[in-house]
Amino acid sequence: MPFRNGANLFFSTFYDGGPMLNLNQHKPGATMMWKGKSNNELQTDGLHSTLSGPVIVNGHIYGICSDGQFRCMRVKDGERLWETQAVTKERAHWATGHIVVNGDRLFINNDRGELIIVQPDPAGYKEVSRTALIKPTSPPGNRRQLVHVNWSHPAYANRHIYARNDEELICVSLAADGVCRARLYWSLGRWRSRHCPRRATRAFGCRRSTFATFSTSSPAAATRWR
Repeated sequence: MPFRNGANLFFSTFYDGGPMLNLNQHKPGATMMWKGKSNNELQTDGLHSTLSGPVIVNGHIYGICSDGQFRCMRVKDGERLWETQAVTKERAHWATGHIVVNGDRLFINNDRGELIIVQPDPAGYKEVSRTALIKPTSPPGNRRQLVHVNWSHPAYANRHIYARNDEELICVSLAADGVCRARLYWSLGRWRSRHCPRRATRAFGCRRSTFATFSTSSPAAATRWR
C-alpha cells in the first residue's frame, strides 16, 4: 500500500515491514531511508496494513496495522511512537479502518461502521468524537467478535460523507449547521430522507441533519448525483 508525501514514498505491506523511500527530484531514482525489521504479520514493529492506506501529517505516519492497531511512526527513521486499539476495538487479523486527512483532523471509518474524528498528535491518541454511521453487513471471512464488517471505502465531497454497505448507500451532512445539501436522484424505485440520529448530531456538535438514503439491493438501480 503506497503513500507519497512530497519527496517521501512509504510502502506498507501485510507480511513484511514496509520501506520509506526518498525520491530523487531531478531524475528517476530513489534512496531507501529505512525499512521495517519485522518479516511477518504477527510480530510487527512498523506498519503492516493491507486494507487501508496510511497518511502522513507533519512528519508522522498514521495507519492501521495487521491486527487493527492504530499506530503513529516518525517519517525520518520509522520509529513507532505509540499504538492503540481504540479505533478498531478488537485485536484481530484484518481489523481495519479507512483514514482521510481533513484539515487538522483525521476522519476514520472503522469496519464496525463507525465514523471517528481524531486529532493527529505524535504524543498520543486523541479522539475528538465518534458516531455510528452505517450498519456492517459483510462477512469478515475470519474469526471476529463482529458477525459482519464494513470494508467499503467512503467518499467525501462538499461537506458530506457518502458510505455504503450491501443494502444501502447513504449521504450524511458533516456541515456545522447540519444541513444536507446533496441532491439525490434514483432512476428506479423511490428515494427517501430521514433525520440523523441524535447520537450523530451530538457527536459532531451540529443541529439535526438528514440522511439521504436509497436501497442498493437491486442490481438494476442506477443513480445520478449533483
